[in-house]
Amino acid sequence: MATGAITAWNDAIGQGLVTEDGNGVHAVQAQNCSAGLLAKLAGRDIPPGSQRVTFDVAVDNQAINVDG
Repeated sequence: MATGAITAWNDAIGQGLVTEDGNGVHAVQAQNCSAGLLAKLAGRDIPPGSQRVTFDVAVDNQAINVDG
């Protein structure tokens, strides 16, 4: 499982970017996030700020199983 931070998030469309610690950037979509993480992101646009997360990386370089 990888660690990193959601460094870009648009709550209106449920999409963003996860910057992995030391290993690149991955797209993330709301359907790949846990309910708890979505509650933390509700109504929030990033930047500014970030949200620490753990996640897996799919074959297509998308962040999946994202929790934080």
